[in-house]
Amino acid sequence: MKIYFVTRQPYPFGAAMTNRLYCYAKGIADNNCECEIVVCIPTETDSNIRNKESVGEYNGTSFRYSTNNTIRSRSFFKRRIDDILGYTKTFFYLISKTKRDDVVVETSKSRLWYFFLFIARYFRSFKLVYELNEYPLVTTKQTKKIELKRKKLEKFAFSRLNGVIAISETLKEYATAITKAQIIKVPIIIDKDTTNNITLDTPPIDTPYIFHSGTLTERKDGVCGMLEAFGIAKPSLPQDARFILTGNLEKSPDKEKMKEIIRKYDIGNSVEFVGYLDLETLRRYQKYCSLVIINKYPTEQNKYCFATKTGEYLAFSRPIIMTRVGEAMNYFKDKENAYIVEPNDSNHIAEKIIDIFKHPDEAKKIGERGFLLTESDFNYKTQGKKMIDFFKSL
Repeated sequence: MKIYFVTRQPYPFGAAMTNRLYCYAKGIADNNCECEIVVCIPTETDSNIRNKESVGEYNGTSFRYSTNNTIRSRSFFKRRIDDILGYTKTFFYLISKTKRDDVVVETSKSRLWYFFLFIARYFRSFKLVYELNEYPLVTTKQTKKIELKRKKLEKFAFSRLNGVIAISETLKEYATAITKAQIIKVPIIIDKDTTNNITLDTPPIDTPYIFHSGTLTERKDGVCGMLEAFGIAKPSLPQDARFILTGNLEKSPDKEKMKEIIRKYDIGNSVEFVGYLDLETLRRYQKYCSLVIINKYPTEQNKYCFATKTGEYLAFSRPIIMTRVGEAMNYFKDKENAYIVEPNDSNHIAEKIIDIFKHPDEAKKIGERGFLLTESDFNYKTQGKKMIDFFKSL
């Protein structure tokens, strides 16, 4: 049995989904099962080329770009042609390589692509599994048209699957209602050993800091709420305490609101947007921060998802402040392995920030207890073994 993860995400370097794909592949490979990540289309732009190799291995995981090229064209029409060719080549690659009882894991929401996958499955008899890490089409403005598109996807594609991998209990319940396929829940997963791959193992700055490496959006990551909490807490923190955020402020859809908060609390000299960080620098910022905040609001999206960045923070034993929202509450308890706050309450977050800075020894112990989850529920190898057993049962 060989497992193929088919994706549009960059590999091996990318954002949250790329890291999740890596942990899937690594967990399966380390349990002596063959696995390959197949990227359908070019993913890199000229201004930010992180993935240069179109075929190769990364930390024991195999990958290939169907197009034999990772860089997207600057031409709109050439990009469309490349994408069509990429999917066509992926289709024929699966037709030529897969065998009976192999497994193809897909993340696409395109009914047309599923039509071709069903044709490939008809000829090769592989098992088709969907990786469900969020409520389908939830990131798009919810209209009657989107709801109809979701219903068509459920009826045409999901109903014909062999299996589903759900990241949360709510998504598992959703999948149970729309498909007869077998379902497994795989929460956030982390290879804690990747935290050791830091060649320059020193703090990136010489002052205490809070670190945020998610999006600079209020709707998804509550970044304005975090900034306000820092502004409220700042007079009670060490004078040199900082709030470091990845990303470019000017490209944020909430930049004006963020600037207003910075002015309101006069924290301009204590807030820094560091832009895109290479993987090693990112890991250094994560390793040496005083705390992180996962400020999720009770939206439809957050009801179903599970922030994958949580695993990276846990791997470094960092104290985490998180809102009482979603799947995370099945694993975390206040003052046991995290600091839990109510959503939409920057004052409560500020209280926890002050608590962590005033009681660093207690915060360290809470972070260390959070780390234990990387060795149990969130362990990539343990979950990899469960996934292999699940695939064999399909």
